[in-house]
Amino acid sequence: MRYAVRIILLCLIGLALATGAWAQWSSDPSQNLALSDVSGADQVQPKLLPLPNDEWYVSWFISNPNDPPPQGYDVYYQLLDANGNEQFAHDGAEVAQLHNSSTEDYGLAIDNDGNAILAFLDDRLDPDNQQVTVAKMSPTGQPLWGRTASP
Repeated sequence: MRYAVRIILLCLIGLALATGAWAQWSSDPSQNLALSDVSGADQVQPKLLPLPNDEWYVSWFISNPNDPPPQGYDVYYQLLDANGNEQFAHDGAEVAQLHNSSTEDYGLAIDNDGNAILAFLDDRLDPDNQQVTVAKMSPTGQPLWGRTASP
């Protein structure tokens, strides 16, 4: 009897602590949180990275049929607050507009100031000779260094 009371008490404490985790996320697994829903776009390789303040960076590639030719897989990212709310415009902040016809694995990290660091194959300088590019993006969606950053 004493053992059963302990288990029930432990379960109740676990349920009480878990309620804070629901936040903005849907309780219906068939209703995903759409960070980007461009019609007809191919969106691939999402990466999620938690920040120390309970926010999240999400990055992905998108091949948008509405982009001018030559079309390719562009790099985007989004910052979510602790409640799952988008901090940039819906569809995310563009890191690089590329012309790659396919994707390779890429990197997403953070620095000590909470900036996103993205490393990816880049064909903007020479489509026949891809180079690895590293971009540092701020929590406000601004490029801090990399090919698109302002001097």
